[in-house]
Amino acid sequence: MILFTRRYEPEQHKAIYFFDEEVKLGHGVKYHGVILDSKLNWKAHLDSRCQKAIVAFAQFRRVTGVTWGMTPKVVHWLYTAVI
Repeated sequence: MILFTRRYEPEQHKAIYFFDEEVKLGHGVKYHGVILDSKLNWKAHLDSRCQKAIVAFAQFRRVTGVTWGMTPKVVHWLYTAVI
């Protein structure tokens, strides 16, 4: 369960039970590929997308070399596609 609010400290809520188990309050959820947190800011989503781009760029750098590998035109095209 996630409570979306911009308040500094949200109000206390009653416990919610589902099949006799208490549902815990979470901090974020992924919905259609977008990470939403309880404060409705984009920090968690942007951090995950940046980390994914950094990993892809590091893998791409391992494949290319200065004197071997693909032509500069293809490297530039792949770089813009990845990042």
